[in-house]
Amino acid sequence: ERQAKAARAEMNENMRLLRERGEKIDEMSSKAADLNLAAQDYKSMSKKLKEKLKQKSKWVPWSK
Repeated sequence: ERQAKAARAEMNENMRLLRERGEKIDEMSSKAADLNLAAQDYKSMSKKLKEKLKQKSKWVPWSK
């Protein structure tokens, strides 16, 4: 009886820890997806800025 209670308590603790681990993995996955989107936005904006500056430099005679 005592061993069964101890085993049940240990199993419950392990299940709790497993749930916490799963939640942390989900949170990290979400943060990684957000970071990926931010990186894509940065890349897109930097390309647009580069092109804009490139176009602008064509109009300035002393920039060449």
